[in-house]
Amino acid sequence: MAALAANGAVALRRNISWPVAFVRKIPWTVASSQLREHFVQFGRIRKRIVPFDKEIGFHKGLDWVQFSSEELQNALQ
Repeated sequence: MAALAANGAVALRRNISWPVAFVRKIPWTVASSQLREHFVQFGRIRKRIVPFDKEIGFHKGLDWVQFSSEELQNALQ
């Protein structure tokens, strides 16, 4: 996961009430539960969207993580 952030794979969108992180280039070998475990360290997760490809049976390597607080902004600085 740290390698993803180092490659610029994490972006922060400032929403008025809920900060959202967009993560890309996630290896297909990483499970959705592993992603949740990684991001929960930055704050309480309000919502996540992990697009799933039904044809291949894996996620598409993307994750939108919506946090319940501004903790994400502090973590990315």
